[in-house]
Amino acid sequence: MTIDPQISAALIAGFATIAAVVVTWWLNERKNYKKSSVEQETVESDSILPLAKKTDSVSPKVEASKDQLVELTLASISKITVKEIIESINSAPPFQKELIAKQYNGIVVRWIGHLKEAMEDPRDKESVRVSLTINQGTYIGDSFWFTEKMANFPEVRTLKRGSAVRVIGQILDASGPGLCVDLKPIAIEVMENHG
Repeated sequence: MTIDPQISAALIAGFATIAAVVVTWWLNERKNYKKSSVEQETVESDSILPLAKKTDSVSPKVEASKDQLVELTLASISKITVKEIIESINSAPPFQKELIAKQYNGIVVRWIGHLKEAMEDPRDKESVRVSLTINQGTYIGDSFWFTEKMANFPEVRTLKRGSAVRVIGQILDASGPGLCVDLKPIAIEVMENHG
């Protein structure tokens, strides 16, 4: 049984593209890790709201107990942006988009967004689904979402559209066509409530 040379070439090109994307991402992460490990700064724990019950099931990159604030060093937080993730997915060949999107799952990030939407989670009436856009001036484009219990994020009830919110979270899912990334929040900080 022989494989058509065109199919072989397409498979090789596809694997080469995936390998190039992964190696490029890995090298970038390695460079960012070295840069931030020199700084050895920590996230200011007094300004971050803890999500204590979430910390037990978070990846090994995060260390916390139920009664403590989440403490993360900058070295454990990726510097990748929503825009980079979306562009990576959208520039991939159609068949590879899902594979590229999945490679980001589990990465811990710290992003600042501006409140676009907040609504009751239809699957859990005690939780809220929050959408934050990256660009303050527009509500169309790259954004990220998270779901959290209202008891852990009561400020959401009074936040005005456009309010700045910082989220440290673990990537659950990314969608190129949807221009968004879904996070599992570890810590949430309201930076500015537009009024």
